[in-house]
Amino acid sequence: MEAGRRQLFPWSKLGKVEKAWREPPHPEFRERNGWSLYNAFTETSKEFPMRKEMKSCDQIRRLIISENPSHR
Repeated sequence: MEAGRRQLFPWSKLGKVEKAWREPPHPEFRERNGWSLYNAFTETSKEFPMRKEMKSCDQIRRLIISENPSHR
């Protein structure tokens, strides 16, 4: 939800992120942690044009690992 609020990811795609989180498309994504959540976002972002995909994935990574001081 925070990704939508911060406009890092389109609201219209968050349902697909949740589905990828709950039903991982790859066996190695099944463990429940921040990395598998990030994988759910990256899997969904493959539908975006490449530049948008790269930007979204970078922003989501920063949100999940709280790399950006403004997100702490």
